[in-house]
Amino acid sequence: MAAKTAKPELTEEARAREQLLRRRNRWLAWCGKPEAMEELAEFIGSGGVTAHLKAWCRQQDFPYMTVLGWINADAGRSHLYELARQARADNIADEVVDVSRLPPERTLQGSVDSGSVQDKRVQIDTLKWAAAKLHPKRYSEKLAVGGADDLAPVQHQVKGELTISPSEAYRKLIGA
Repeated sequence: MAAKTAKPELTEEARAREQLLRRRNRWLAWCGKPEAMEELAEFIGSGGVTAHLKAWCRQQDFPYMTVLGWINADAGRSHLYELARQARADNIADEVVDVSRLPPERTLQGSVDSGSVQDKRVQIDTLKWAAAKLHPKRYSEKLAVGGADDLAPVQHQVKGELTISPSEAYRKLIGA
């Protein structure tokens, strides 16, 4: 019987390179699939607070910036990603209702625990903030200013007549 030759043990650097190569090959295989973006959009759109791109990248062991660059490199993928984020905002808005309907915790004496109420308020505010960032047209508290895309421009109207000349107004302004 011939003696088995042992594989030389890889150095830490060689192992890291090999791991990066495997990760790159998995990424190239995944992003080459025609349904790749639909899978990603489904994950983001069907989830709530925890279903975001960074979580998906962590789960798949793909670099976040690589995935984001791949999404932004194509208008169709970018549009699908935006729709998924809007669907995620709708899910988060639904979570606001769910959290608000939970009964508050009670103390041992049976009264409402004020800390529980404050915690629920923070949760709701955080969810509302996240929904507003993901889908601002629907969920942000927008201050309407004239001149925006969907509003008429601001118009200034002067009523009455000027009773002072511009030169007199200037002299009064500088205190002369």
